[in-house]
Amino acid sequence: MARDVKWANGMEGGYVYGHDGVRQYWKRQFMLVSSNVTPMKIETENEWVRVKVHQVVHDLNGKLISDEVVEHLFRLKDGKVAEFDIV
Repeated sequence: MARDVKWANGMEGGYVYGHDGVRQYWKRQFMLVSSNVTPMKIETENEWVRVKVHQVVHDLNGKLISDEVVEHLFRLKDGKVAEFDIV
């Protein structure tokens, strides 16, 4: 990841920034939910990578929170993820 990566905050909305922001985001998320994301289709266009995923999220007691297909967008710069978004 790029040092100044822009990363979508899928739980609370908005974005987190940089390595520390992403690290704290994932630590917080794993304390609240258990998720499984399965890639279904990958497309590339210029510096963008679009990944269609099946995303299943449960709370830590196993209760289903969401089961949906979404798209994850990654923008690459100099071989590193510079931006991540959820469509």
